[in-house]
Amino acid sequence: MVVWLGGLVLGVIKAAANVVFALELQRAVFGWVKPSTIKAVERAEQRILARVGCELDHVWVPVRGGHVIHTLVASGGEKGAQWQQQQQPVIVLLHGHSMSSAFFYRNFDHLVEMGFRVYAPDLLGWARSSRPPFEGHDPLASVDFFVNSLTDWADELGLGRFVLLGHSLGAYVAHTFASRNPERVLHLSLIAPAAIRRELALYRAFYFSITPQAAARRGGLLGYLLFLIKFPKLESYVRDRMRDYTWALASQPGEGSGDFAVRNMIRWKSPLAAECQLSLVETMRPLNIPVCLIGARNDALVPMAHVEELYTTYVAHQVACTLYTMDTDHCPHFEDPTLFAEILFAEVSTKVPSLALRRPFPPLVLDVQAQKLRLNSDDDEDDTFSDPSKFQIRRHSIQGRAEVQWTLL
Repeated sequence: MVVWLGGLVLGVIKAAANVVFALELQRAVFGWVKPSTIKAVERAEQRILARVGCELDHVWVPVRGGHVIHTLVASGGEKGAQWQQQQQPVIVLLHGHSMSSAFFYRNFDHLVEMGFRVYAPDLLGWARSSRPPFEGHDPLASVDFFVNSLTDWADELGLGRFVLLGHSLGAYVAHTFASRNPERVLHLSLIAPAAIRRELALYRAFYFSITPQAAARRGGLLGYLLFLIKFPKLESYVRDRMRDYTWALASQPGEGSGDFAVRNMIRWKSPLAAECQLSLVETMRPLNIPVCLIGARNDALVPMAHVEELYTTYVAHQVACTLYTMDTDHCPHFEDPTLFAEILFAEVSTKVPSLALRRPFPPLVLDVQAQKLRLNSDDDEDDTFSDPSKFQIRRHSIQGRAEVQWTLL
């Protein structure tokens, strides 16, 4: 019996050793065939940005800890010009998880045509910015990792008040930055915001806990095949070699940084249940800034029901908020940049008319219907928004692709 058990244990050890050897061998061979380097990221980014019509400057902005934030700047002037001295309204664009500033490449030209000077940083820990090892242990450390470095970045550039726009993770960071620095933000736009609710789907918890970057760095050929399976098949994501660029970002060498900071916000309540700590809904507070929410009707990552809940929470905190729905997947600005630009122009030019923006193209046809809305509660005395004159529903059908749902007057 002892001999049999010993043989069984030895067989299991040998099998495990063979599996590990095979995985490491394929990883080494694949790394030689398709190397992942910082230069590969730069080359892939150059191919993407070659599609942009306006001139772009690459700026490395120092922040605390000796780190730098890589930033794309578009101002409509000459390349290398003193854009900081130009009198233009400023818009700051914050990218999502696993992305970079270059993911706004389809938006730069429209924004410059509107009259903006555009700043698009790679968040700390992502893309070509510094990627320091994340060593925090509580969720607030994760939030500070991104927001404190963004504050340093804005201070270093001498940015005054600006329009702030974020997508997914960037939307979460943008909301938190605006909550901490409301005097600096003229208008806040959030696209498919991440971490709206505390509840987190199990597959999303595994996705953020394992992190796609760790799988890409350590998975070799198997990691690449998994990446190909999971990468969106929509034409808007595949063209311009965006898949190659996304892989280069995910697989670049180094230890976990921004992805580990996000992972730290996940709390596992049991092996089959997890939650997102410091969600937007639970940390919401009054904000005297106009807010634009843009959700995607076909978004499997951030369902419209979650975006609508965030809108309701904003309204409950007396925030002037508008909710738009676009017929896209998770990246409305990326999939339908023209319609996105129309929405953003209408939003900002209406709510911050002092910026005197220019329309970048002929207006789309709007079919507008309006009616009054009353928010009811079980106890009218506790209903802060019982006055129906404060609300209006506006349903805008923009070429059948978008709908403005609610506006707090």
